[in-house]
Amino acid sequence: MGFAEEDRVNARLKASPTGQLNNLAGLDDTLYFAHLDQVWTVSGASAAKGGEGDDVDAKGRPIARCSRICDMVSGSDRMLVRQIAPVSLYSGQSYIALATSIGVEVFDGSGRTLILHWNLPADDRPRDHTLAPTATCVAWASGPDGAVHLCVGTAGGRIHVFVLDSFGRISHADTMYTPDFEPVSCIGSHMSARRGGDAAFGERPVLVVGTYEGTSVLYQATGPGEYDVIRQVREGAPVVGCAAWGDFAVVGAQNGTVALHSISRGITLGTYRAHSRMMSCLALHPTKGLIATGAEDATVAVWELPTSSAEIRMPLSACWQSSVVTGVAFRGDDLAVVPYDHEEIALYKHQP
Repeated sequence: MGFAEEDRVNARLKASPTGQLNNLAGLDDTLYFAHLDQVWTVSGASAAKGGEGDDVDAKGRPIARCSRICDMVSGSDRMLVRQIAPVSLYSGQSYIALATSIGVEVFDGSGRTLILHWNLPADDRPRDHTLAPTATCVAWASGPDGAVHLCVGTAGGRIHVFVLDSFGRISHADTMYTPDFEPVSCIGSHMSARRGGDAAFGERPVLVVGTYEGTSVLYQATGPGEYDVIRQVREGAPVVGCAAWGDFAVVGAQNGTVALHSISRGITLGTYRAHSRMMSCLALHPTKGLIATGAEDATVAVWELPTSSAEIRMPLSACWQSSVVTGVAFRGDDLAVVPYDHEEIALYKHQP
């Protein structure tokens, strides 16, 4: 298995405003892109082929067709989108959750109907002034007995847990805290990795949380909206991406390393060097054990999680010259990449 050279598609997106968080997400054949206070979608067919007829730019690149969705509720200050988490549940319902500078918003799968608007509590503030009060990340997770949780991390070191009931209503259930109120940088789970769908046999309802101060924390769901800490690890650098896949808790750090932890055994299986400079984003394939990472050093990589052996193979290692990669996401088996200050999306085509 490998990946072909990338196809460049001019998506006419706004330039990526930050490299702090993965500002690209995927669900089925649709890509979701966050830019400041806007959310844009790029359909799979459009991204793969560009437009039809004369839909090319001055350089002859196909122009993908984009649509703006999720008209957010305006606050007293300009609301910024920090991260997008789309999900398609086994019930057939799909949702788009946004972590914003003032809280969280959830839309239906079309991005047209607002289901939840929730502002951060006034006391949810960072312990120092290195970060502004904000929701930093968002993820869907599985709770006991098939419950669906929405987890929102904040700069104040809190994880707010919401429960989605059978009627499609979302309510706040609990608030957890990171060690020493370290600001939350990313959240991952099995459900977020597979983007919904059915849980695998024996899958534990866990949540992987990373902080800006370099700690990863593994939580296990114990009840509706309730979690207990089962392990925490110092990763050595700010955590920029985390996920759960099978028995693996995957943690990517800003120093370019990816750590693999065993959920069941409570040990670190190994750490490997993914990039030479600051890693900016990490994503998992929804149905296969593949990790995609991007970094400040203009490189993109795809790694295979080890199975029967400890060997980690790398089916893709590429460089987008003079770019800072800010987002990676799988669109089907292909990998989509967006860099800072570009209007292009690179698609690395999967080859069986």
